[in-house]
Amino acid sequence: DEVFDVTSGTSGQYLNDIDGNRIVYTDDRNGDLEIYMTTFQFRQSVDTTPPTIAVPAAVAVDATGPGGAVAGYTVTVSDDTDPAPALSCAPASGSLFAIGDTTVACTARDASGNTATASFTVHVASAAEQLAALRSHVASLKLRPLVAMTLDAELRLAQTALAAGHPKVACTWLAVFELEVRLLPPSVIAAHDFTDLVAS
Repeated sequence: DEVFDVTSGTSGQYLNDIDGNRIVYTDDRNGDLEIYMTTFQFRQSVDTTPPTIAVPAAVAVDATGPGGAVAGYTVTVSDDTDPAPALSCAPASGSLFAIGDTTVACTARDASGNTATASFTVHVASAAEQLAALRSHVASLKLRPLVAMTLDAELRLAQTALAAGHPKVACTWLAVFELEVRLLPPSVIAAHDFTDLVAS
């Protein structure tokens, strides 16, 4: 804020009055005390900064059927002036996503009309991918050699049947795999590993 000298004297500049957007003051700039008036205009700052969208790096889920899987995700938006900018994403969180990769496109708009876009990928793993991941999981558990070999053989046979277009046969081998896991004693497999394999 500008500070005006309002002391008495014959020299200097003195603020007399402010009326709306006009300032009236006296000044002895020419040696004589004279009255001047100037006008000013308030300029409202213009918001040109778009919102900021925070999206996940990627989302991965397992297919639960031939149509894919329902996937959820979290996307947030913030803005330096608008406390609640509008946000829309397609496909929406909770939608059914097909097997493979689907790009989710998000758009945000603030009250000033500034827009921002962001995107990320939702990957739905196929049955073949899930079987490959399960084989890797079994290998990572360092089970007794005979147990590990038998479980891996069952999963390999399931993979072969699936690749040949025989999903029912693949499911049969998965049922055999699950049965064997359930029959393993606690001394052979840890409780959390047992739960993970059965769930997978």
